[in-house]
Amino acid sequence: AFARYAAATGEGCYGTAARDILHIIREHTGCNDAMRGFMGRLPPYTKHYRSVEHNIDMFAFARMLGAEEEKQSARTFVQHMFGQDDRYDHVYVVGTGDSRACDTHIGHEPVAVDGQLWQLAAGVDTNEAHISAALGFSLHQKDETAHGRARLQGLWETDVDLIGNHGVGQGETYYGFRFTNWGNGIQWENTASGLIAMVRYRALYGEHYGVTTKINQARDSLKRLLTVYNSVPASVLGGNIDAWHRVRHQATYPGGSDTGIGWTYLRYPHMASTVWTGFALMYQGADGDAIDDLANPYSAPATAVPQI
Repeated sequence: AFARYAAATGEGCYGTAARDILHIIREHTGCNDAMRGFMGRLPPYTKHYRSVEHNIDMFAFARMLGAEEEKQSARTFVQHMFGQDDRYDHVYVVGTGDSRACDTHIGHEPVAVDGQLWQLAAGVDTNEAHISAALGFSLHQKDETAHGRARLQGLWETDVDLIGNHGVGQGETYYGFRFTNWGNGIQWENTASGLIAMVRYRALYGEHYGVTTKINQARDSLKRLLTVYNSVPASVLGGNIDAWHRVRHQATYPGGSDTGIGWTYLRYPHMASTVWTGFALMYQGADGDAIDDLANPYSAPATAVPQI
């Protein structure tokens, strides 16, 4: 935000704030092993994992500031995370362990949709085979065969809003992405950000995996949610936190959209979902509209970030 604001206004003090933040992150979380990248936390936090999500952010941040070494470090880590899980050799894993600084251990975590799609939105990995494989995994409808927990391929989901807003929108069907392949229910922050990724993919590589159908389903769903709720909720699935603890994904009200990794998104208006929806609709509001790259928050500003 500091970097983009500095570029838009020409006020160098905001660029200085951005560069100071980058300096602190580099000095306290940067790793110099073969994986490179940045750890997810600064001292005094004692868990030193590296995540794909954070390094996608760092790639985009460093690119905004023209910090080539930091940009390449983050890119190296993200690229290294592709194909590291023998169960799913065509996706990006979540990241590394946290037992020591710059831990290199990679566990058997679920597949997170942000790791598959945000790197595409940001343009981190330039390997088309990696990008397409991860997108193909994400666009697959979830597989319900793994003991009812949908732990196999597929992150695309269909939800029905059984409640609506004072009855308005009750019974509407929506389409989007769930948080991980261990989870349940559409999470709308990832759906809106995933819409940007899908539109960017189609612009770069054309029609594959039925991406145009998914683009239109997701965009239409987000527009309808805005109409019904005047915001975008985190989930349209009902149920409270007690329902979520029971882990009954097929229940009428399962307790929101379960991430599958220790928390849920309940049925409330949600800041990140609403903001990402704004970005996505500015990026391309309808099929055939021009793409506005500056609406993608991962993109570099149109002009250089000024020095103070």
